[in-house]
Amino acid sequence: METRSKIYSGILAECQNELFLKYPSRAGRARLRRNLRKLVQKSGFSVIKVHLDKYPQEKKGCQKIESGPGIVVVLGESHFIINAWPERGKKVEFIVNFCERGVNNNNAKAKRVAEHLKEFSGAKKMKIDRITRHGPHLLHKL
Repeated sequence: METRSKIYSGILAECQNELFLKYPSRAGRARLRRNLRKLVQKSGFSVIKVHLDKYPQEKKGCQKIESGPGIVVVLGESHFIINAWPERGKKVEFIVNFCERGVNNNNAKAKRVAEHLKEFSGAKKMKIDRITRHGPHLLHKL
């Protein structure tokens, strides 16, 4: 059975959820992990781990610019990445990388992840891009 690698990515703009607008406190990070785990599971993917990291602060002249969190959700089916850029129009970029194999419908799950993330982030706009890598993984060609 052939496996196809797929990427479902997008940009959310004008996000309203404070957890994405600056690096959250310890309690905020716990809430963000918990909510991301729930929204990914509600979409049908299985979650192995949710990891948050803080980007270094940038400087624009004399002003320090607070950056949002970088997030990796390790899925049983692959991974889900979120990068928050509050300093650039309160934008959040996300990438869901997964495999399609046989009858599992990971495409629909990825679409649901995007919809749930848009709702959770309070974003006013969303743009989606889908990429399919046809044929078997390079891994199987070695």
